[in-house]
Amino acid sequence: MCFKVILVQILAFIYALSFSAQTLIINEVSQGESGNMEFIEFVVVDNTVVYDCADSSPPTIDIRGWIIDDNNGYHSPGNEGVAGGAVRFSNDVLWSAVPLGTIILVYNQGDISPSIPADDISLSDGNCQVIVPINNTSLFESNATTPGDVACSYPGGAWTAGGTWNNIILRNGGDCARILDLAGCEVFSVCWGDNSQNNQIYFGGSASNTVYYFNDTDPTNQVNWSSGCSDNETVLDATTCGSNDQTPGSPNNAINADYIAQFNNGCMPITPIATTAASTDASCGLCDGTATANSSGSIPVYTYSWFDAVL
Repeated sequence: MCFKVILVQILAFIYALSFSAQTLIINEVSQGESGNMEFIEFVVVDNTVVYDCADSSPPTIDIRGWIIDDNNGYHSPGNEGVAGGAVRFSNDVLWSAVPLGTIILVYNQGDISPSIPADDISLSDGNCQVIVPINNTSLFESNATTPGDVACSYPGGAWTAGGTWNNIILRNGGDCARILDLAGCEVFSVCWGDNSQNNQIYFGGSASNTVYYFNDTDPTNQVNWSSGCSDNETVLDATTCGSNDQTPGSPNNAINADYIAQFNNGCMPITPIATTAASTDASCGLCDGTATANSSGSIPVYTYSWFDAVL
């Protein structure tokens, strides 16, 4: 043979996003069918971790201390939609090692939407989701101090057990759902209405009976977001729009499911990668043969790099 084959696998979960070391994104935000039937859905992602192709489970990250909030004034010139205080993920062991690709649904227990699935606070049941009310005293903490109207302004102390939706209640005329890191700095936000400044993802108009959801491959790109109806046929609503586009606790569509699947193999066990390569001479002494390579396991798809034997 005139060449040898070296197979290199580059997994598809190595992707390009406009942020680095991101560990949570917002995947869906809903104002609910009526009242305050609100929820925020997150997905755990990270484009900086290293996957072990021989491991049967995805890497985990620590989200303890990350803050959930609405507009703190940073997104509106008149501080519209600011609810006092904030909520954060507690120091509970559940949040210390959350597998990539996990959907986390946080909802208002004071006015529960009929679309919300049953609570699920286990990471060992194999369904890659956590569904929990914000008042859970083990998993959330709250702080009554209203942060300043800048990008990074949150208290480091005085957090108490249990969250309250009143700290992040979402205003129809304009507000934001936001994630902030351990330093109290915003890393992701979805805003609407008169919360129109310093935006990452933004929708004009009222959010009444509306759900906003990520539906493609880059959550930081506005064109990859859609708005839909949050009506439910079990709720009598004079402003019904005739559909329910909410998907709390689940991917938003097939493309969103594929995006999430790149982190956790579609919530299936990850098998070790196996590769085979074969070559065939077409003419004796000439470099005009063929070579084939096949891979299975780990998280597809695969990229193959071929190297000449003299290199």
